[in-house]
This record gives sequence, structure tokens and C-alpha cells, in this order.
Amino acid sequence: MSRFVFSWYLIRNFLKWTGIVGLAIVAIVMLFDFSELVRKASSKSDIGFPILLQMLFLKIPHLLQQVLPFMVLFSSILTLWMLNRYQEMTVMKASGLSIWQILAPLVSIVWILGAADLIVFNSIAAEMMSQYEHMDNRYFQKSAGSLAVSESGLWIREKKGDVQRVFHIAHINQKTHRARKISLFEFNLNDQFLKRIEAASGYFKGNLFILNNAWQQTSDSMPRHVHVLQLLTTLSPSTLENTGISPGSVSFLNLPHFSEMLENSGLSGHKYMMYWHSLLARWIWLGVMVVLAASCSLRLIRQRGTVVVIGIGAMSAFLLYFLRDITYALGSAGTLPIMLAAWAPVGISALLGITALLYFEEG
Repeated sequence: MSRFVFSWYLIRNFLKWTGIVGLAIVAIVMLFDFSELVRKASSKSDIGFPILLQMLFLKIPHLLQQVLPFMVLFSSILTLWMLNRYQEMTVMKASGLSIWQILAPLVSIVWILGAADLIVFNSIAAEMMSQYEHMDNRYFQKSAGSLAVSESGLWIREKKGDVQRVFHIAHINQKTHRARKISLFEFNLNDQFLKRIEAASGYFKGNLFILNNAWQQTSDSMPRHVHVLQLLTTLSPSTLENTGISPGSVSFLNLPHFSEMLENSGLSGHKYMMYWHSLLARWIWLGVMVVLAASCSLRLIRQRGTVVVIGIGAMSAFLLYFLRDITYALGSAGTLPIMLAAWAPVGISALLGITALLYFEEG
């Protein structure tokens, strides 16, 4: 019974500090992000304050996920430091609990919160991030094209002057720049149908998309066959790789399937699988953050050492986060294998945390 009481007491204090730390960190991040939105909108008269607030609101869940490891680290530091400061840690140890038994409830609760984040909250954040990117593309990027992927292949939208084009390509070869099973629909700016083209195959050459064995039909004519049809376009296999939605706009549960559909269409799904592994690794990393927090906050220190403890925690967090960003960038670029890029920071963090905790508390 006493162990249950200890565990509930720890969890309750941890959740309290998580709320306080989370609000503080998110407020700071939102302030910087909103400042960046204001800077970008300063030269655009058609973007008002309500639009910026809406974009900021849509990005909040994504920002919250980004700072989740920091929240867990600082919340754990404050929870354990307060226990140590008021000698409650000494009482727990005197009752027969080891440091690992004391940390077990905190690790368990952060893993439960992490699982809820991956399964439930991440889907909401991804949907809101997708809407944010749509608004960012509309108001700031002014992009003339976009890409979507489905079971049947790629859907690409391109705007050229007063004409909107929608391409459907079943498969594209990145090496040869050849595509097969191509459909093209042209509309004016009022979404009125202008032209439809069907082609068995085609290939990209410079700023041309050359279609072979094509059938062309306009709104006021019958279909006619064209052996070779050349279209001016801004599309290319390389630009298509960077035209699709960001990994953060796809939910954790849908990332593997989304990556598979891209691969089946001829494009690389590497960055989406890299992001999937990084999310899964972050879930484990949350538990490691508790161990790291314990290694720098459980030593008996004077009250004036509070700043030192928090400073050590902050430095550890930023260094490890910097390492994680480096390996993630290398993994996304294909320089490092996905498994190594995603899981190496977690392994290094766990090794450092457990070693330091064993040294300070057990030896």
C-alpha cells in the first residue's frame, strides 16, 4: 500500500510540474513562432491579424509535440529535486525503495503519455499541421503546384497562367525520368473544363513533358490521336520529391502506408519512414529523459544549487537535442541508415543517464 501511495504522490507532482513547464515552454515557442509569422506578413497587405492567429493555433499541437522531451526532462528535474530538497527521497529510500523503483512510476507515466501522443494526439496534430501548410502555401509561398499520393499513383496540380492542370501518373522512374499511364486535365481559373489528355507513357526533358501515343480531347471536339505531344511544364522528377506534404502532416499511424504508396509510384518514401522511426524513438526517449533528470537532480544539494541543477539539465537537453537533429538530418538525406539515425541519440542518452545515475547513487 505504501508503495502505491509513493507512486501516486510522484505521478501527481510530476503531472503538476508538466503542466507548469509545458505552458511556459509552449508560450515561449509560440511567441517566437508568431514573431516569425508577423515578419513574413509584414510585406503582404492581404494577410490580417486573424489569419496569423489562426495559423498559430493550427501549429500549436505540432509545437507541443516538438517540445515534449524538454517538458518531460524539466518536469522530472523539478519533481525529483523537490523530493530531494525536503528529504522525501531519504524517506522513500529508508522505506526500502531503490532509486530504480522510485523512477519506475515516472518512466511508466511518461511512456503512457507518449503512447497516447503517438496514437491519438499525433493524428490531430498532423491534420492541423496539414491545414497550416495549406494556409502557408496560399498566403506566403504562393506555390503554383502541389502533389498528393493515392493507391492509383500520383496526383499533381500545376498552375500556368490562366490554366490549371491536374496530372495523374501511375508510376514514374526517377532514374530514367519516364512515366507511364498518364492522364492530364486542364481547367480555367473558374474550374471550367478545357482539355483532357491520356497517354500510355512519357518522359521529362528539361522544361518539357513529352507524351507518347496520346489521345487529346477538348470541351468542344472529339478525341484525336497524337503520336508525340510536348507540354511546357515546371514539373520534373526531382521537384516532385520536394512538392509533397511534409512528414509532420501525416499521422504516425499512416506514415508507413503513405511511404509505401510513394515507393509504388516511383518516388522515395525515405523521409517519411525516417520521421516514423524518429517518432517511435522519441517515445522511448521520454523515459530516458526521466533517467537523465534523475542523474543531475538527486544529489543532496543546497538551495542555492537550484540554478546549477536546472542549468545542467538545460545543457544536457540542448546537446542531446542538437545531436538528434544532426542524426535526423543525416538520416533524411540518406547519409546514415534510418535505424542508426533515429535510434542512436536514444541509445547514447540512455547510456549517459544510466551511467551517471549508477555513479552518483549506487557507487
